[in-house]
Amino acid sequence: MNISARTAACVNCLMRASAGGGGSVGSSDLLRSRGELQASGSWEYGLPQRQVDMEGYRAPGRVHSNRQRHDLIPPFVFLHDGGEASDGGASNHAASVHAEGGATTKHLYLHVFDYDEDALNHFFDDFDADRLWSLHLCAENIIYRVRDILPTATQLQTLDLARLCYKTINYLGSREYTPYEPLPAFPTLSCQPRVLQFCSRFDEIYDARLCANRMRATRFSFATLLAQLDVSQIERVEVGAEALSLPIAAAYTWAALRELVITGCWLHPQDDPGAFEDPGSGTPASIFAHVHIGTLLVAAPRLSVLRPRDDDTAARLGTAIRTLDTFELYNPTATDGLYAHLPPTLRALSLLAYPHCTTKVDEHPALPAGIIIASPPQRVLLAPVELMRILSVTALPDLRDLRLSFRDLADMRLCEFIAKAFPRLELLELHAEAGARVPWHAQELSACARALAPLLRLRTLRLNTFRSALTVEAWRQFQSRDTAEAPEQRARAGITLPDIVRALSGRVDGSGGWGTGDAPPAGERHAEDTGPAGERHAGERYAGERHAGERHADWGCRWPALHEVWLPQSRREVGRWDAATWYREWGVYSVRRDEDGFVDLHKSGPNVPIEEDDLKTWGS
Repeated sequence: MNISARTAACVNCLMRASAGGGGSVGSSDLLRSRGELQASGSWEYGLPQRQVDMEGYRAPGRVHSNRQRHDLIPPFVFLHDGGEASDGGASNHAASVHAEGGATTKHLYLHVFDYDEDALNHFFDDFDADRLWSLHLCAENIIYRVRDILPTATQLQTLDLARLCYKTINYLGSREYTPYEPLPAFPTLSCQPRVLQFCSRFDEIYDARLCANRMRATRFSFATLLAQLDVSQIERVEVGAEALSLPIAAAYTWAALRELVITGCWLHPQDDPGAFEDPGSGTPASIFAHVHIGTLLVAAPRLSVLRPRDDDTAARLGTAIRTLDTFELYNPTATDGLYAHLPPTLRALSLLAYPHCTTKVDEHPALPAGIIIASPPQRVLLAPVELMRILSVTALPDLRDLRLSFRDLADMRLCEFIAKAFPRLELLELHAEAGARVPWHAQELSACARALAPLLRLRTLRLNTFRSALTVEAWRQFQSRDTAEAPEQRARAGITLPDIVRALSGRVDGSGGWGTGDAPPAGERHAEDTGPAGERHAGERYAGERHAGERHADWGCRWPALHEVWLPQSRREVGRWDAATWYREWGVYSVRRDEDGFVDLHKSGPNVPIEEDDLKTWGS
């Protein structure tokens, strides 16, 4: 991706990527703003009970509380009006939902796979789309009943087709990479949406090897959709890079566009020239030598945020992006030329893998993190030396937030570099994605804490570097449940909260290298378990063992401003056909200091998703 133009309207930039990369392709480009659509910080990390509809557009009314992922049998239809929603929102019978709703439906959610055609027809027979404000569709294609209502939905403000060209795991639970069927020309519309999303959210079985296939399947439909709209009135666009034909998009003037999100796998013409030949729109692959993402930015004078995520970014950039505030690049490469153009006033920098290697792992939690179902290949993950080289390209003295993914951490030189280069850091987030020494033990955690000790302004520390923060009781259960496992395997279950407190306070010796993990935790359990795997309620307290005269007041000197520590929590997820995988969430702990100088961690509130999961987002 190349950027050749940037408007002075960029006053506060937030960069976040939301699609996985992989294979030989680069990551995609993401541009989005804090515009009128309220893409708030809480959405950044997800909400346990989402009170917003798809991807941040805050709709009137409320979302049904029984909207749960595994309780729904397709098809399901959600409706809610401008006031109270009906009590039957998650019913599998669309007609009964409409009948109970009473008021005019303003927001419609359709999840269509192996659906009951009679029930769906019964619903649409009496459905009035004239006052519909938003339509959200998750399906492989646009079903004919949706085609029928589009010409009458004249008031649509949000057309959410983010999960169009979307596949589900088949009835055998297979994750084979089956090709996508081409979408036809987009059906007739009679609306002028302000928010447009198209093929930007990806199913669980999507893989970068299908990038070219998905390009051929989606771009013609998107081009014919744009041809029916007054593009100059659109304020927010989210589109998959596979569906975005830059020659077509750059031909329009996006006069009102404030927020542009481009997700997916960004295939370069030199990687597969044939994929860029588009007979449907008549654009040859050769035109991409002259049209790039910067060409599109020239046609969008009101864009207020830049979020590039590609490995060929700065070929035509030329000048620094002086107004950039936050830069997020997912699946970065060490050779990306954009780093040299980051302004010294940058306040937030994120170089993360997407998806994280811990997104879906083998069902057995005590195994090494080596069996990965969905993760970027290791070539996309940066080693510590590469990260230090990137972070040294431009001085960033005002950096406040830093989030990094890395592999093969052999020592703590990266942490020492961070502490020295960015003394004003207030938030630090680290993800140990892969490597022989992943996941960490308490010794590595202690060594990391010592290296980061100079960060006196640190307020929030997030460490996704081990499997789970455990109670002592949960740890003991893991150690005793399978005598055939080696102590090293059992130790990979996680680190006890008492040992975490001790490690962060400098009371665990990390100088001996990688610990064997077969020693018992040096802590006591201070409260009874209240849920699976030692899950706690908000406000419950954890502390390490305290001998006479010992204190955890080291934190008061080490990080006097620290008030939150985010730690990984492993969770087991049972999907369709009893397919089980493990994933991680953030457990949020507040740092409490008492009058005697003791420092403890208290669980504060529910867990937070480490990254947005498309299937979970749809059903939560």
